[in-house]
Amino acid sequence: MPEAWRTQNLTLLMMMAWAWLATGHLHESEQGLQMIEQTLGSSTSALLADIDKLESKVRNGLIEVVAIRMSRQTAVSFNASERLTLCQRILPFLVPEETIYLFTPLFVLRPVALFNMGLSYQLLGQMEAAVQAFTEAMEQGKAFGNVHIVASSLGHLAEIQIEQGQLHQAA
Repeated sequence: MPEAWRTQNLTLLMMMAWAWLATGHLHESEQGLQMIEQTLGSSTSALLADIDKLESKVRNGLIEVVAIRMSRQTAVSFNASERLTLCQRILPFLVPEETIYLFTPLFVLRPVALFNMGLSYQLLGQMEAAVQAFTEAMEQGKAFGNVHIVASSLGHLAEIQIEQGQLHQAA
């Protein structure tokens, strides 16, 4: 893809990456995300290293890239500690006041980050923190109409309650 086209069409690339993800075209989605990173002149690893030093457009574009990548990875294919750190770093930017974004308003991604924090806490054995993150993800998912986050959060909450011998609450 020509450089000029990519630079002028970051929003379209982001839309395409989400669409490819939703239709199971993971390779194409990743290629789109890599083009976005290349056009922004940075990568998602910069969010861990220099998040406060990044220009708003770059930082927020990379946050959207991270959200897509988190949405396609399963709990067994990511490093829980690294994912937790990344979510904690981006969470302060997932607010309505952040008005610069490529496609998805950043505050709408907040339940996705909270859900991933819940997964990370659960895998790290920090069940109290996992319950808190899943509960908040579920509540915010309801507010934004994200049925996938609501259902997934409820499922993980029930799983934790079953593991803790709280079958009556899990039902």
